[in-house]
Amino acid sequence: MPRGKNQRGTSTPRGTGRGNKQHVADEDLRRSSRNGNSISDQDAAQTQLNPQQSYQQLPPSNSNDGEFSQLDVSCLLARVNRLSKDLKFLCDENTQLKGEIILIKSALNSQTKKISELEIELDDLQQYGRRENVCFSNLKIDDKPVIDQVISLCEEINVTVTKNDLVDVHPLPSTRGHAKRIIARFKDRKLGQQVMGARKSAKNIGANKKKQLAADPSRGFGIQPNITSKRAMLLKQAKAAVEKGQLNGTWVDIKTGAILIRV
Repeated sequence: MPRGKNQRGTSTPRGTGRGNKQHVADEDLRRSSRNGNSISDQDAAQTQLNPQQSYQQLPPSNSNDGEFSQLDVSCLLARVNRLSKDLKFLCDENTQLKGEIILIKSALNSQTKKISELEIELDDLQQYGRRENVCFSNLKIDDKPVIDQVISLCEEINVTVTKNDLVDVHPLPSTRGHAKRIIARFKDRKLGQQVMGARKSAKNIGANKKKQLAADPSRGFGIQPNITSKRAMLLKQAKAAVEKGQLNGTWVDIKTGAILIRV
């Protein structure tokens, strides 16, 4: 085939090859510029890599292929080391606090036990000082002095008591819905225990005599040991258990003031 002609017989313009490709690229660039699609110098500069920029100064890689730059790995390792140190510090501090809490709980349990023992000792001392006391309930205290009413009731239950046998007799503050109680302190606690031991005989007092002595004749007389408030609360709980059928009976020891139960 003759030089300068193609298969169809037309002549091929000179300058084909690299020069022709550069010419076509320039034509495309001028055409894009006329259409308003020219690339700015700033955009072009952003697409070029500065050869003087170090590898460590490159921004973190945002590629989607899972690769990280050396700076990314270094930062992550430094952060992991810092978090590991913080975690170890917190674990050590937590262990120390647990030890302190165990010591505090042990000391608290010991103090609680001592307080309970002291409360029991105090209650025993208070009850010991009440061994000579006897409480009477449902006695009339309006017409006659209370000491005369106590002596008369003791006579009705076949126990001889005189004024010389008593240290003091006085009424106690009444609670809502209950008559005033009378507390009598005996010189000899055995005589007081004898009175309390004969209290069942109070059920045999005649109606006329009962009208003279009782604040409420429809009710019986109460003759009980003078117990502490703590033991009175315990007795109340025991009576509630008896009413529910959980216990068969409960009463107060007339010698010691202890709360006894029958299961």
